[in-house]
Formats: sequence, structure tokens, C-alpha cells
Amino acid sequence: MRSVPIGSLVNPVQKWNPRVEGKGEISYIDISSVDRHTHSIIAAKTIQTTEAPSRARQIVTSGDILVSTVSPSSNTVAYVSSCFDGATASTGFCVLRPQPDALHSRYLYHWVRTTSFVRYLMKFERGAIFPAVSDQIVKAAPIPIPTIEEQRRIAAVLDAAEALRAKRRQALAKLESLTQVVFNDMFGRNVSDKRWVTTKLGDITEVISGATPKTSEESYWNGDIYWATPKDLSDLNGPYIDTTSRTLSVKGIQSCPTSLLPVHSVLLSSRAPIGYVAINKVPMATNQGFKSFVPDRACIDSRFLYEYLRQYRPRLEALGSGATFKEVSKRVVEKIEISLPPLQLQEQFGNVLDAVETMRIKLSEALVDLDTLFASLQQRAFRGEL
Repeated sequence: MRSVPIGSLVNPVQKWNPRVEGKGEISYIDISSVDRHTHSIIAAKTIQTTEAPSRARQIVTSGDILVSTVSPSSNTVAYVSSCFDGATASTGFCVLRPQPDALHSRYLYHWVRTTSFVRYLMKFERGAIFPAVSDQIVKAAPIPIPTIEEQRRIAAVLDAAEALRAKRRQALAKLESLTQVVFNDMFGRNVSDKRWVTTKLGDITEVISGATPKTSEESYWNGDIYWATPKDLSDLNGPYIDTTSRTLSVKGIQSCPTSLLPVHSVLLSSRAPIGYVAINKVPMATNQGFKSFVPDRACIDSRFLYEYLRQYRPRLEALGSGATFKEVSKRVVEKIEISLPPLQLQEQFGNVLDAVETMRIKLSEALVDLDTLFASLQQRAFRGEL
């Protein structure tokens, strides 16, 4: 299959200055408007033309392909759908407008997502802090070109595979909100049923602050004790954590003012980002970005406390204080009030949480398989083997 430069198959894009030529509002697409994981435009900002940034210059149309020229390795690319027709894009994108008779837009969209395309751009990126390439480099990138009919067929196959991945992602997103719906249905929003005893978290849990050993002391690190930092937590990873990016030695944990958390403690990130929560499935320690709870199991289930704190996140962020960075103190979290439903009811919710987590794991594994399949189809398609 022959390859030609992308630039030989695209048309020029209209540029304008909204501040001078425009009036009223425009839809503006910048780098933050694109989800680099789904390679789609998730939102365009509505701004007044008088407030348009200097980068707002390129008028896009349906079928255009946006390729970020900043940090090529992140592969921030997107297809312009009809709902963004006529929007203004940042000059941080190279806008590719395929010639209809020579290059199918969805075929081009799938090509600019390949590792071959990304590797090509990375060879020419410049800049240590903000690596970037020029529009000319993007347009000089080679693209394999079969007939336009074959391009349509390849694009249709890859679109179908992508649709399956999108459905899996949607199912995962719905699961993430399912436990919140069940929790509110069982206990009421904010767990405020007056029939239940209200107490403070400090009275039913032991609150433990995390700490960091001296980083220059090699004997404190790379041992058998898991050591969590806020970057180890994510809503996408479910309620449980059983591994961390770094580990401590026994000497390391003994060297700083913290304790080893027993299994089924609840970890809460108390520094930015505030409010991420997890339950540890193995003993572990944390850095100073956490306040963790060792629950009194006679009155509170850790899975119930996990979901309660997860939904408490907006209020936790408001409780943070500090000039350099916001932090929620141990004293503050100990005073958080909570109404305690019967332990049996808490455990029923915990069983639902575990069932949802089982489904999440299965869906996640299926998505990994689909990602692998998509990558294989993508490679074969552009080698002419599909």
C-alpha cells in the first residue's frame, strides 16, 4: 500500500479573528475540550467574541480532524461531529480537512490515533517543558492510501469496534453511579434519618494521619509494606486498593509518625485532590496526604463508611484550609457527624457494593480485551491485511 503525506490530501482551513470580525458568542474548542482517552470533543466553551483568546482562530466544519501539536505523545486528537460545525478551534490544533474524493475523514481519524503516527510526530517534537510539533510536521506525516472505497470499508470496521468499546465504557460509567443510587435509596441522602443515632467519626473510628520517611535514606524504602499516595487512588479503580506504586521497609515506617493500617481501613485523601476514598485489602501505610479510618466493626462497616465519605466529598473540599495548599485536618475529620443505621443494614449495602465491584472488574477485563482487539484491527487495517 502506497503512502503519501497527509498534507497532500487535505484542504486549507478558514481562519479569522473573532475579536475583530465577530459579534456575540462563539463556540471555542481548546485542548481541554478534548478527552484524550476517547479521542472526542467533550465540550466546547461558549465565549464572547470580545473575550476570545489569541489562539481562537480556526473555523472548523463537520468531518475535520483535530490533532494537538502540543505534547504529541498524549495523542490528543478528535473528530469534529456535526454538533461542533462552525466552532472555532485553537491554533494549538492542526486542523486536517480531508479532500472528499481522496481521503475519507473517518479513515484519517483512525490513522492519527495509531502508534505509527504518534511515533512519527515524536521524532520531530521540540521543547523540554512543553514538547510540540508544527502544523507542517503533522501534514508531512505519511499515511497509507488505498482506494477511497477501501478507506470507507476500513473505517466502518474500526468504527464498529470502537462502538463496542464505547458501550463498555458507558456500562462502567453507569456502574460508578449505581452504588450512590442504592446508598441514597437505603439510607436517604446524607444519611440523615433521625431514627438513627448521630455520632462523630472520631468516636467510632481511629483516625490515623500518614507520613513520609526521609527520602534520602535508602534503607527506608523498597520493602514489603505498601505505601499509598493520593495518585494511587481513583474513582475508576473501584472501592478497593491492594497495591501501591511505592513500598516501605519496617525501618521506614518506624522512622515516621504513622501506623500500619489494618485490612479494611478506609483511606481518605486529605490534601489536593481532597476526598478520594479507598478500602485497603492488604495492610498498608500512607503519606501525609491521607487521613485514614480504622473503624470500630461493632458499629460501622467500612464499606458503608467508604460510600458515605465518597458522597461527602464536596463538603470535605469546603473544609480544607491552608495558604500554600488546602488540607483537611485530623481534628476536622474527627468531628464529621454521621447517622449510624443498624449494622445489619450497613452490611447489606456492603454486599451490594461488592457485587457491583465484581461486575466492574468483569467489564474492565472485557474492555481490556476489546482494546487489544481494536489495536490489532488497527494495525492490520493500515498494513492492508484487514
